[in-house]
Amino acid sequence: MRRLALILAAIALTLCSCKAPAAPPTAKQGEIDLSQYDFTQSPPVRLNGEWEFYPFKLLSPGEDRSTLKPVYFPVPRSWNELSIGDRGMPGVGYGTYRLIIRIDPYKAGNRVLALRTLEQFTAVRIFVNGEELPGAGQVADRAGESIPDTVPTLGIFSPQSSTIEILMQVSNFDHRRGGIIDPVVIGDEHQIVSSIENILIRDVFVMGILVFVAVYHLILFFIRKEDRTSLIFSLFCIVILLRTLTTGEKTFTRLFPEAPYFLYLAIEYITYFLAVPLGMHFIQKIIPHEVSFRVVRLFYIVASAFTAVVLVTPPTMYSHTANPYVLVLFSALLYGLFAQIVALRRRREFSLFLAAGTLTLAFTSVNDVLYTNEVIYTGFIAHLGLTALVISQSAILSIRYSRAFREVELLTGELQTTNRRLEDQVRERTKELRTEMRERMLAQQEAEKHAAVKSEFLANMSHEIRTPMNAILGMAELLDATKLDEQQKEYVRIFRRAGDSLLNILNDILDLSRIESGRFAIDYKPFSLSETMDVLEKTFRPGFMQKGLNFTIIMPDLLPVYVFGDSNRLFQVLSNLLSNALKFTEKGAVRLTVSARQNQRHLWLNFAVEDTGIGMTDEQLEHIFSRFYQADSGVARRFSGSGLGLALSRQLIQLMGGSIRVRSKVGEGSIFEFDMRTEVYTGRPEAIESQPLAHKALQSPFRILAVDDTDENLFLVRKFLEPTSWILTTVTNGPEAIKMLPSVDPDLILLDIQMPGMDGFAVLREIRRIDTAAGMRRPIVALTGQALEEEKNRIHEAGFDLHLTKPISRVRLIEAILELLVGEKDTYGHKQN
Repeated sequence: MRRLALILAAIALTLCSCKAPAAPPTAKQGEIDLSQYDFTQSPPVRLNGEWEFYPFKLLSPGEDRSTLKPVYFPVPRSWNELSIGDRGMPGVGYGTYRLIIRIDPYKAGNRVLALRTLEQFTAVRIFVNGEELPGAGQVADRAGESIPDTVPTLGIFSPQSSTIEILMQVSNFDHRRGGIIDPVVIGDEHQIVSSIENILIRDVFVMGILVFVAVYHLILFFIRKEDRTSLIFSLFCIVILLRTLTTGEKTFTRLFPEAPYFLYLAIEYITYFLAVPLGMHFIQKIIPHEVSFRVVRLFYIVASAFTAVVLVTPPTMYSHTANPYVLVLFSALLYGLFAQIVALRRRREFSLFLAAGTLTLAFTSVNDVLYTNEVIYTGFIAHLGLTALVISQSAILSIRYSRAFREVELLTGELQTTNRRLEDQVRERTKELRTEMRERMLAQQEAEKHAAVKSEFLANMSHEIRTPMNAILGMAELLDATKLDEQQKEYVRIFRRAGDSLLNILNDILDLSRIESGRFAIDYKPFSLSETMDVLEKTFRPGFMQKGLNFTIIMPDLLPVYVFGDSNRLFQVLSNLLSNALKFTEKGAVRLTVSARQNQRHLWLNFAVEDTGIGMTDEQLEHIFSRFYQADSGVARRFSGSGLGLALSRQLIQLMGGSIRVRSKVGEGSIFEFDMRTEVYTGRPEAIESQPLAHKALQSPFRILAVDDTDENLFLVRKFLEPTSWILTTVTNGPEAIKMLPSVDPDLILLDIQMPGMDGFAVLREIRRIDTAAGMRRPIVALTGQALEEEKNRIHEAGFDLHLTKPISRVRLIEAILELLVGEKDTYGHKQN
């Protein structure tokens, strides 16, 4: 820190020790006396001082000015500072500058002189002794005709007398400032051309360094993208490069002569804005503990806002942003300088490099400002400071990258050693894993074999039970429709309840199997909650009335009419809970309460089944949802049941996104409560209508062919269809059905799936082949004793029009036939779930 301070103090003393030569002459009231000035031995002269200025006049050489009164206005200076009467001259406008130079023709000799201008706003036309020299842009007294261009100019001329008249027409309609804002220089041609070449060499040197450093660090970033410091520094160098191209000698216009003024001016401003946050961001990456990224983000936001102004407004507007942004620039400089001083005091890594480069640029920039204002006469050296800054910061990044590379090499060596140890461990572990894999594969194969056996068993069990159950329940349904006395009707009801109970147990077993295998899916679709409750009430009220129990369903009127959910599974869960309540309640009441709560995403329905039954102990509550569990042996003997209903209900509720809870006291009753996640449905599902048995289609002479290998099932189908006028033909095997197909010519075929010899799928394929050859397609309904989803999917993919799972009721059979023959669904009797 002390060494750096001594070095900077020495530089400052060196700069201050540069004494100014004799002060050059200045113009007064439109004239400058250079008669004692030797152009061959002395450097070029800045024609600073008072020039004649004619605002809002474009005078030509030799034009009469006797009636015009000039204003003596200092050059270089923007005419925005000129007062005309009680008003200031606006930046937008035009005018003529005039200066008379007195020279000694003998000292000038036959030397060729040059007139040099830098940036003028924003178009200039130059005349020397009536001869027009190269200008910039197109001068005009109207905005539509003036063409801006602020490139430096160079004019060569030979004085023929002791007086040189310089006439400069300037117009500006495209910037906030107008006039001659940079010095006009006159001098020996060789000296001025040489100085321009030196400046260009300096700029090219700096730009070459910037290009090299930018590309180098961009490559480093692509090699190691996790560290963005190289990218930020590369972007900073690119921004400085573009600003160097568009300022000073405006090398950009030499590279792209056709580039418009608006393009390079926008680049000049945007790079001015973006250099601040990029520079601060780079410093933050080097000393992150001293520079807050929040401050860097704030500089990015401010720079982006200023850049947006440049992109969406014309130069006359966005050129006003330069002065306000000086506050941002100085804030960044002060904050960055303070942070670097703190980093130096804390001895942060690379803080000395960072501070040395920054302060070198600061000192050289101050030197150029003082030199420009002729306070000192050292020359322009800011480019050297910029070069020193870029090199020092590049050195920081190179050292960091080199260290990172060395660390990678060390880590690579350690990794290789570790890898060798791991390879040995992996080889040993691989042997163990292969043994475990073989054991697991054998276990998996055994499990798959058991699963296949289980699936086959369930499928066969379903078929073997449902097939006789079809005849049993069907005959019970037929018997119930005959004239019976009350005792006989009671026998039939018990008969049907026992069959339904067995069927429910079978369905529960199949559902649990599908849930365990992950093949069970909730069928979400819109349904009417009130209609579901009505069906529940009609289903269970007779049972409660028979036991003398009071049964009520409480549902608020404010509940949505339609909701999304699985109505069948909801019905199944509530049926299980109500069945248990009916079973274990001897006196009192059973109540089903429905309520709802809604958040931003879902509607939650709450169902509570409350009874006044026998109740349960805490120990019994712990196992109530276990499969095949009954409260005790006494209960098991007194109340029949499989013990599957509550276990299945809990899993169904969980699949519907809810949970079930139970509260109970011995001798007082129980409350089963669960939630169901749904969504409100604002539409209306298709209405379900009911029509009487005497549907006109029932009297049509449709021809039905029934194919089943069981005589009882064929007898049942015949009895179910007796009330209709349909013509039924029955056969007991597939070949016979195909043989009789031409003579019967059925309108619809009822086809059993599992038959000996030629099964239902083979019969279907043959019938479809015959129908295709005849150019027709008659509907075929599959009759199956299996309720597994795989079987249903297989039936659908095979090409059946519909499938009915045994046991089949009369209503469902006639509905299916009506649906396929007359295109009306659920128009007979009532819909079964």
